[in-house]
Amino acid sequence: MSRVAPRPGVVLARRMNGATRVTLRWAEAANLVFVDVRDCLTGHEFRLVVPPGANAVDIYEHPYAYAAWQGVEYELGDLREAA
Repeated sequence: MSRVAPRPGVVLARRMNGATRVTLRWAEAANLVFVDVRDCLTGHEFRLVVPPGANAVDIYEHPYAYAAWQGVEYELGDLREAA
C-alpha cells in the first residue's frame, strides 16, 4: 500500500464514489493543486499533482484515467464488491 503524505491545504471539493474518496486540494504555501484518491476498503491511495495550465476539475472528476495517462501506479479493489 502506498502512503500519501499528510493532507495539507484547503479542500476545494470532496466526493465519495462507492468506497473511493476523491479530494481536490490547494496547498497555498506551495501554490499547488492536487487530487488525493483513497480506496477506503483497501487503504490504497495516490496523489495527482495538477500541472500548471491543466484542468483541475477534469482531473478531480476522472482521476483514474489521468493516473493511467500519467503512468501513476495504483491498485484497484476487487471490482466484484462494487457490483
